[in-house]
Amino acid sequence: MVDELLGFFGAATETTHNVLQTILTHLMQDNDSLQKVRTEFSKVLDEEIKNNPELAKASKTDQMKRAVSVDSCFDFEYLNTCIMEGLRF
Repeated sequence: MVDELLGFFGAATETTHNVLQTILTHLMQDNDSLQKVRTEFSKVLDEEIKNNPELAKASKTDQMKRAVSVDSCFDFEYLNTCIMEGLRF
């Protein structure tokens, strides 16, 4: 039983690793795609700063931690498309 669970989680980890590696490789090779993803993050971050002006004073890392949430993940249309394409491979 334990062996089956370890195999299950090991396979999921390997699949996730492969998908992320594929997505990042393609983004690094295609500057236009990378710029589209960065633009989406900037739009979400700018919107969050509009709603919470004090956020502009925070570090970029803190800004991203507050701006990117489970709810805002649906705002990243191009990134979601890249993820779905990575899963397709």
